[in-house]
Amino acid sequence: MRTREEGSITVEATLCVTLFMIFALFLTTLFYTVYVQEAVSHSIIQTADSLSLEAYSIKKLEPDVNTGAKAAITSLGVKLFSPGQGDEHFRTEQRWFSEDRLEEKYVEEPEMSTKNPDIRNIDLSEIIKDRFIGYLANGDEEYADQFLKKMGVIDGLSGVNFSESKVKSGKLYITARYQVKYLVNIGDLGRLNVCQEYCSKIWL
Repeated sequence: MRTREEGSITVEATLCVTLFMIFALFLTTLFYTVYVQEAVSHSIIQTADSLSLEAYSIKKLEPDVNTGAKAAITSLGVKLFSPGQGDEHFRTEQRWFSEDRLEEKYVEEPEMSTKNPDIRNIDLSEIIKDRFIGYLANGDEEYADQFLKKMGVIDGLSGVNFSESKVKSGKLYITARYQVKYLVNIGDLGRLNVCQEYCSKIWL
């Protein structure tokens, strides 16, 4: 009788420990998922706001008119939104916000594509991704990739897709899609599809 009781206690203890471990893994996975989403969301917001502000200096303040003022506006954007020192990840001269990308009712310069035939070749997603790296890892692409992989983002930095981002009606819409794998990933089935979006009014 005593042997049966000891065996029953052992089974119950095993079940309790197993359930506790599963619960602990679930909480850890939840923490990692929320943490990476917060980190990506924060970087996306900073990216959108800084690009939207920088658009003013690119469009309104031409280099041959007032380089000092243009540099001042760009510097202001860096100081407001950037954790770094204003390196190449926090600056761009490309007219990614061109009216050619906006709705017809917002077009102000229909001749822009004739004057600048390369505008349509500008890859908005690459500009966003470059700025995103700046805010996520202070411009360190390798660190950004390792950080995202450590947090469970599949394929790390290359797994974050900004291709759905767009400029519309004077606003910048940033969309980031990526997958996060669970810590307990049996048969590679534990994946969470994440889509994060943010909109910012362009300073034009």
